[in-house]
Amino acid sequence: MTELRPRPLWALDPECPRADRYLLGPELGRGGMGRVCLGWDDLLRRTVAIKLLLGDDPEWHVRLLREAQNQAKLVHPCICQIYDVGQAGDRPYIAMQLVHGQSLAELRPHLSRTDLVRIMADVASALHEAHQAGLIHRDLKPMNILVEGQSGELMKPFVVDFGLARDLRAPDLTLSWAVMGTPAFMSPEQARGEPMGPTSDIYSLGATLYSLLSGAPPYEGSTLGGIISQQEHTTVSPLRRLNWSIPKDLETITLKCLERDPGRRYPTAFALEEDLRRWLAGEPIQAQPISLLGQLQRWAKRKPALARTTAAGLLATVGLLVWNYNIRTAATVREQAAQRFGMEIRDAEHLLRIERMMPSHDIRPAEARLLARMEAIRKNMAQLGRPADGPGHYALGRGFLALRKYPEASRELEAAWQAGFQASEVAYGLGLALLKQYEEANLLAGAQHTPMEARQKQRSALVPPALQWLTRAGGATVDHPEYGAGLVAHAEGRFSEADQHYAKALEEAPWLYEAWIARSTNVYGNTFTDLSTSTSEQAHALVLRSEAMLQRAEQLAPSDDAVLFLRANLLTSEAILRSARNDRRRQPYLDAHRLLERALEIRPDSEQIRAFLPNTSMQLGFLMLSTGEDPAQMVRRTALRLEAFSSREAWSREQDWIVAKNTLHNLWWVVADADQRFGRSPDEALDHARRWREQVAPDPHHIFTRLLEAKVMADRGQYPGHAYSEIQAALAGLGTAPELRDSSFYLTICGQALLEQAEWEWTHRRQGAATVAKAIARLEACRTREPHFAYAYYHLPRAHALAARMALAAGQDPWPQVQAAVATARQGQAINPGNAQLQLAAADAQLAEGQARAAAGQDPTPTWAACRAALAAGERANPRDYRLALLRAVLELAAAEKSVDPAAHLRVVEAACRAGLVIKRDEPRFQQLLAQMATPKTGQP
Repeated sequence: MTELRPRPLWALDPECPRADRYLLGPELGRGGMGRVCLGWDDLLRRTVAIKLLLGDDPEWHVRLLREAQNQAKLVHPCICQIYDVGQAGDRPYIAMQLVHGQSLAELRPHLSRTDLVRIMADVASALHEAHQAGLIHRDLKPMNILVEGQSGELMKPFVVDFGLARDLRAPDLTLSWAVMGTPAFMSPEQARGEPMGPTSDIYSLGATLYSLLSGAPPYEGSTLGGIISQQEHTTVSPLRRLNWSIPKDLETITLKCLERDPGRRYPTAFALEEDLRRWLAGEPIQAQPISLLGQLQRWAKRKPALARTTAAGLLATVGLLVWNYNIRTAATVREQAAQRFGMEIRDAEHLLRIERMMPSHDIRPAEARLLARMEAIRKNMAQLGRPADGPGHYALGRGFLALRKYPEASRELEAAWQAGFQASEVAYGLGLALLKQYEEANLLAGAQHTPMEARQKQRSALVPPALQWLTRAGGATVDHPEYGAGLVAHAEGRFSEADQHYAKALEEAPWLYEAWIARSTNVYGNTFTDLSTSTSEQAHALVLRSEAMLQRAEQLAPSDDAVLFLRANLLTSEAILRSARNDRRRQPYLDAHRLLERALEIRPDSEQIRAFLPNTSMQLGFLMLSTGEDPAQMVRRTALRLEAFSSREAWSREQDWIVAKNTLHNLWWVVADADQRFGRSPDEALDHARRWREQVAPDPHHIFTRLLEAKVMADRGQYPGHAYSEIQAALAGLGTAPELRDSSFYLTICGQALLEQAEWEWTHRRQGAATVAKAIARLEACRTREPHFAYAYYHLPRAHALAARMALAAGQDPWPQVQAAVATARQGQAINPGNAQLQLAAADAQLAEGQARAAAGQDPTPTWAACRAALAAGERANPRDYRLALLRAVLELAAAEKSVDPAAHLRVVEAACRAGLVIKRDEPRFQQLLAQMATPKTGQP
């Protein structure tokens, strides 16, 4: 019984047009012959679909009437019912069942393969009902199948548009067998205008199923003649060649429907329906795939002349045919493998990329899923044999690229190329993998202060072949063509052009956050060179620009640990180099440490982050020492955590293991320095540092622990001469690299080592003039090369002051050295008045001048005052630097010798020594000065 419903809102409009008793609503669709509108049946109070004719062609009137007559004969759940026909003015119309759904063509992308097959089985059932009634549809296609309901068992298809249907039981004097329908879905006999039967609809069913499974009909052409030509001279491409995942039985069912000979198709739509339902139930189907012999027979029937010629030479060429068959089989396997593996790895890459673009979280499960897919590809390669090697290795190479395992990616992609899979995408992947290897190596080289010669060797080994591969790749668009062009320009040193390419790539693909990383690296690569050759402000502006680009990348990909790592490395590297100009800030190190901790949450097993994270603790330790704080506990904790991974087996990559060992040495050096400065035994920390120092190649930082070892020996009354000899030999070895030999960092280390050796020689043997002269030469060379390099001024004024004291003791003129000491001390103070070490050096220079004045009978009082002012400024910057207390005691002891009231000065000496012993209780010179207080005139400062 029809449900009576209230009139819909649109039908309440008084202006609503009518067709007889039907109110016409919104248009639902339009075709070449007519349009379909929503309708309201006022008599039966129900919603219907009204099909109205568009033109006045009499033939169209006949077709519309035939559609109503033919469709009204049929009663089937999957055939749209006809309710009524009528005339609206001079235009006929059909009132039919309203189907609430979309066409199968529109729904295809949203349906599973099982849903599609279930729908087609229902359609075959409906077509069988029509055939039983003597009708053939003649225009079956995805657009003429409407589907109601959601995905699954509740979906219901409706076959519509019987306008071209032909009643086989009645004469048709109007249309005869004229060619009508949609060419791509016509049977060969329909396309030729020949008589046809129900098997013609079965062909159309097969063509519809083929297009649903593959995305395109079996034959495509712009004209009917083109379709007929293809049907006559070519065979349908098997579905599994287009999509390997389509089951073999489903391919067999489809191809049986598409047989050129109607007698080879399913005899009835019911037989087709049964086979489709067997497949859905997982049962064996009745249809059998076409044998090779059958294919040859059909080919011979299409090409009789060529078949006779071929048959005549068949026996003579059988060997060639076998060989050719093998080649074609291998090509097919390779083609299928390329499509299959390519789809699998692309899906996996995209999923990993999506994971990286999600809020910050542990990325390892996504990487594990990608590795599992890669392992499945390996197994499939073994099953398919050598033809699958090329596509398989390419897919594995792309997987390793996504995982950022660049050496492994290079290996797999090279194997793909060697296996004959020489597509432009393979060349692009190889070029990208080599460039990324170079970027990683360059980053590592910067952290390890690798000599320039070794860096150039790395560049020569990786960059030229990378450029060759990228050039060979041509227009490959694996990522984006502008991104690839930017990589090439950057590698060739055309940085401005590279930035333009990256910017254009981001305009066209704003989601490509890798281009932001590349833009940052493009700036980042020149930043630190500029830092040593231009002003700090200019270089800092470049750093800010580079970091802003990385922040944009981080916004797009919050779970990409590489972005966080690059930001942290940028902040740390700039802070280290800025501190060389005495612009010391704690915040960059804290920010870098925070970024690396976040990166470690994303990749808890990252060896690269594990190796670099302690570097921020080390730099924080230096800053704490410079302000009087004790960093030993904090840095020791970091070192012990890193030592938990102290075996080679804990690191998959050799370069990360090398970085870890160098970092461990530097961490223990900071701990040892802190222990020595605050009166604790540095032996344990020095033992740790020595252990790691001996496991890696010589590095300039190793000199600092060697100097500390020599100082500890001297403080304990042991002979450190051999230690200083080893230090000079190590420096000579490091100086064989031209780019290191001429660097400010190396020259300063050499000057410091020579100065400390000269101080020991002067204190214990009254020697060292030649050694201090060498120290001055190295430090002056550094000052000439880079006048604002603060580290040089820690030592240069003190070296001149020591040389002045030596000249004074030898009865020589000390004033040239005194003047140089005071002048360089003032230069150092100008760089950063708030630095304790620079004030210590300035106080030492003023002390030397006062000593020279006193020896010449001049008034040293103004110089003593300047010395005290420098010491006070140093103590404000670092109240726990025992060396300031030591120098104050020496100053007041010297002043006591020339004072009318020595007791006042001696009280200051005692107070300074007592305060210094609180900071460093094992410093022997405090005890020596306390002993000299009783006889200041004999005291030797």
